[in-house]
Amino acid sequence: MKPIVLATDGSITAAAAATTAIDLAATLDAPLVALSVWDTPYTGLGYAPVPAALDVAGGSEERAKDAVATVSAHARKRGVRVETVVARGFPVDEICRVAQDHDARLIVVGSHGWGPIRRMLFGSVSTGVLHRATCPVLIVPARDDLPAKPKQLLTEV
Repeated sequence: MKPIVLATDGSITAAAAATTAIDLAATLDAPLVALSVWDTPYTGLGYAPVPAALDVAGGSEERAKDAVATVSAHARKRGVRVETVVARGFPVDEICRVAQDHDARLIVVGSHGWGPIRRMLFGSVSTGVLHRATCPVLIVPARDDLPAKPKQLLTEV
């Protein structure tokens, strides 16, 4: 059976998407692939990008591992089969690659709900995935009633 791919960064808006993806996987009796993508932050130095700080890279990888572990625990509590994937690279590229490699039926991602100016300045992973994915994409919008911590949202649902 084709899995649902959830892209998460562990943020509160990603927790809302995780809850939706787990609900869908449980309802459809579909496996879930919990994916988090990290990369080393780079800064410009002359013509070549260099890592901003080596300890930041390790922290990014650990946050990605924690994000998929949290989703995995909640999915398993709901009886959902789950595979975790932690990838390094540009989020849009890696999300689309993992979805294609797993022959996903659907990609679920969260949205910060930023306006056009912030999206222009910071980019939008959900918009990039929407335009590049080879399968349907569900973008779960940010909610105003979210608790302060992502794990709290997953626990309350």
